[in-house]
Amino acid sequence: MKQKSLTTPGPALFVRLPMASPAAGHEIDGGAALQEGGDLYDANLDFYRRVLFDAGALHRRLEAVRSRQRSGGYRGAAPWAARTAGDVVSRPDRWEKMAAEAGQILHRLLSEEPCPAAVLAGKVSTLHELLLMVSAAFCPTRIGWGWICCPTVKGDAEAGAFAVDPGVNPFLELAEKAFAARISDGAWSTVVFDAPSPAQCPAALTLSKWCRRKIPGLTRLLKAPEDIAAPISAFFDGILETEKTFGASDSSDPPKKGQTAEALASRVVRWRAGQRDLGPLAEALQKSARSGAWNHLELLGSPPPDSQAPEPPPLEAVHSWCRWEQGAAAAAGARQHWPETASGYRGVAALAGVPLWCVLQDPFLLVPLLEKMTAAELGRWRFEGQTGTGFRLGDELNYRYLPPGELLPEEMNEVCRMVLAGGSVKERWVRHNLERAFLIGIVTERGVIVANSSLKHPRQEYIDQVGRQTGIDLSGFLERGYTSVRPEYRGLGIGTRLLAGLTARAQGKKIFSIIGEDNLATQKIALRNRTKKVAVFHSRALQKPVGVWMPEAVADAICKK
Repeated sequence: MKQKSLTTPGPALFVRLPMASPAAGHEIDGGAALQEGGDLYDANLDFYRRVLFDAGALHRRLEAVRSRQRSGGYRGAAPWAARTAGDVVSRPDRWEKMAAEAGQILHRLLSEEPCPAAVLAGKVSTLHELLLMVSAAFCPTRIGWGWICCPTVKGDAEAGAFAVDPGVNPFLELAEKAFAARISDGAWSTVVFDAPSPAQCPAALTLSKWCRRKIPGLTRLLKAPEDIAAPISAFFDGILETEKTFGASDSSDPPKKGQTAEALASRVVRWRAGQRDLGPLAEALQKSARSGAWNHLELLGSPPPDSQAPEPPPLEAVHSWCRWEQGAAAAAGARQHWPETASGYRGVAALAGVPLWCVLQDPFLLVPLLEKMTAAELGRWRFEGQTGTGFRLGDELNYRYLPPGELLPEEMNEVCRMVLAGGSVKERWVRHNLERAFLIGIVTERGVIVANSSLKHPRQEYIDQVGRQTGIDLSGFLERGYTSVRPEYRGLGIGTRLLAGLTARAQGKKIFSIIGEDNLATQKIALRNRTKKVAVFHSRALQKPVGVWMPEAVADAICKK
């Protein structure tokens, strides 16, 4: 690659390229070139305002989709394009109304005026729908909020064709209008295209080739990490390399400072890493979460086959995530895959609504919300698309305590699934013990079980085993256990209230609990319920040390013996 210093000959126009988040603001460092009379141009924001969400432009896209649909142009197209085109034709008034409101919605999202979480989710959902329609107009090119992917671009030949084809390239309209006007504003000798993300490569190529055709004497430089710049360097007069790569560059070493994490604000940190880099990142993510930050993780690599969403990362300190899928060639751009919903437990009933961050699909839009609430509080916000309403998990909890025979069959099944999803017990005896329990406590919200616990009759062989290892006779005791609280509901005091409710209904029977020595969260709940640890033994079933806990009065009596 041809290298050039950051000091460019004559005045330079630094261009922030589409496609990045429109809420990101300026992130370009023009360096010394700006001291020579240079300037910055936010082509990314112009693209959203003048090409994607301008009312007139959207009306033209709608007409293009209708015309293509009537002529059979979507036969054999991707299912998403065919579905969208059909809806545009069948519900014209709805789409025209959304198109007319798009500019106002974008302005509201990008203004400093605070927007309630539920209102924000509804507005962003509208813009995402319109992006799907715009994608249908440029099909097979797919355009998202902060990304673009051109699946037909496989190499330099296809990249060159894409750069001049208005049927599939939305950036040509920007080049001919807003970009052309900005170029004519000054006597620029150099244009520097800033592309820190692979999703910005299609715009870089388009605007660079436009400059070559329209203003042949203009020097075109690409400012990008080496892994982005190298494959497309032939389309530019030179490269201004940056030190960063797009995400972690070496999964065998711990991530270096500034390499995988980017502070978007004092409360939001964006992390980029490959699946193999998650181990080294775990400690840093935990530290960031403990400081009160919201951790957003962008996984690098293709999603699983036939999947429209990334698998959730196995890290509790991650608050939101998505996955980058790069095109077949650098010029093809890249796509973000976001989960349609997210759950801390697998294999259990789906919670009502969708997490707010799944709807927004942009960590930058979380920043104003985190000025008003903690990361934990924001994580509880969800959005109901059908009704257009927002709500918080934990605001409508219902506690019930009943013997196992009074649970509906599906309720018993779900309690078993909840216990197993917690991951702290083996499956073999779970249903057997729950069906013979003294009492089961369940917590529901919007018809879904979100937490449960129980008072069990321990099996005699288990009583004998614990007695041999601890010297304590548990005959006649009830065992308090199988406590499971979905991760989305932790920190609300649910476990403490559940256990207190069970204890109050024990009808004078003595109670004990078995808690893993590594389970600090449950130990804290036990302490809040005025219980004490009276013995420790090694559990053969769990292959780890566990403690025997009892209410303080019973524990004190045991210890005196």
